[in-house]
Order: sequence, then C-alpha cells, then structure tokens
Amino acid sequence: MDPEHRPFQRRTVLKTIGAGAVSSVALSGAVAAHRGGVSRELAEVRSATAEYNNPANAEADGDEGEDQAVCGMGYHYVNFDLVMDGRPEKLRPEGMVYGETSNGNRILGAVEYIVPKAAPYETEPPSGLFDYADPEWDILDLGNPAIPLLWTLHA
Repeated sequence: MDPEHRPFQRRTVLKTIGAGAVSSVALSGAVAAHRGGVSRELAEVRSATAEYNNPANAEADGDEGEDQAVCGMGYHYVNFDLVMDGRPEKLRPEGMVYGETSNGNRILGAVEYIVPKAAPYETEPPSGLFDYADPEWDILDLGNPAIPLLWTLHA
C-alpha cells in the first residue's frame, strides 16, 4: 500500500466501516441454538479484550480511532496491522467499537473482526473463529480500488 495514501485510506475505512457492517451481533441466531457455548466464547472475548475498555489502551496497542461516531454505530478503533495480517483470531479482534456515556466517556460495546477479502478468504469468509457459531460475515466495499474489499463481523 502506498504510504503516502495510507492515512487517507485509514480514515476512509474508519468513517465507512460501520455503514457496511450490518451483522452487528451477528452471532445472535447462533446464541439461540447454542446458548451456553456461544455465551462462553463471547465471555472469553470479553475477558481477552477487557483492557480495551479504556480506548487509550487500544490506541497504545496500535488501534487508530476517529473523533466522530460512525453511522450511529459508535467510535471504531481499528488495528490496521492486524487487518493486513489477514489472520483473524477470536481473542484479538481487529477492531473495537465504543459507545459514549452521558458524561462523554467512551465505553467498549462490541468488537469487530475485519479481514481482507483476499486469499485465502477471497471467495469465503473465515470459518472456525467460534466453535459454537457459524456467523454471517458482511462484505464491506469502500468504493476505492486501492482498498481491498473487507469481510466484517461485529460481536
């Protein structure tokens, strides 16, 4: 990726990632089918990302955030190194999504898995991320040929 255009592309991704990701809590159908297993897995994710309840910790670990909420879906902080790595890990999501409390503090509300729609995930999204769920991933097209299509999943 051209380093000169990378900041613009990152801002573009951050500003539009929420608009195309409609699978917010995409595991909800699976929760009904395997309530105990999915609940345990989400508890593992919650525990593994507890340090990111403070957005400053996400920033310290390389996540980049925006000053504005994205399309009513909160403030997205994305670790682009993890995205470009292209190997999703259940306990280290590529993105953190924050809401805002009445006093203006940001609070972690969801995690987001973000994977380029490229080999080995060119035709199918990642599978096996969760043992008790086969979540529905969305495809995010930012409309910029310099930025790859992305598979996204909120949990």
